[in-house]
Amino acid sequence: MTSAPDGAAATLFSAVVGRPENASSVIYGIITVGAVLAAEGNRNEPYWRSVGAAILILLLYWVVHAWSVDSGDRLEKRRAFEGPAFLAELRAEFSIMRGAVAPIAAVILAGVAGATDQRAVFIGTIVSAMMLVLFEFSVAVLGRLGARQVVIQTAAGGAFGMALIVLRFVVV
Repeated sequence: MTSAPDGAAATLFSAVVGRPENASSVIYGIITVGAVLAAEGNRNEPYWRSVGAAILILLLYWVVHAWSVDSGDRLEKRRAFEGPAFLAELRAEFSIMRGAVAPIAAVILAGVAGATDQRAVFIGTIVSAMMLVLFEFSVAVLGRLGARQVVIQTAAGGAFGMALIVLRFVVV
């Protein structure tokens, strides 16, 4: 495997993901917001309450994830809690929040455009599912992988996306 290509696609991908080592955090953000929106989709709540719930859960997940990484580091290095080290983890894991921007924006835009609350939240779930497919496709293409791997990775993103959509209809 060679290094990822330069250019507009790589720049756009980097703007969303940040550093390549933060790619997993972006997926966590997409999955988390997609799952929350899927679960909220059957409720008769205004779309903005679903957005608020998703943001609060994402904030909690982001902080707890950074805390857990810092805790593991403290255990491994047998060190005490240090504010700057924890803040560094928060910065490193901020991609969790980045992964949620498009689905949340989609819900808000759909709601403002006049979609019903349930429809707006479902649109956010669909955007999350599509982002997983696009993310995996981008990882494979930017990694200059062969066609077989592009298909495998894109299909995996599609399977995860379909799981979010199915979740929408399973959670009551």
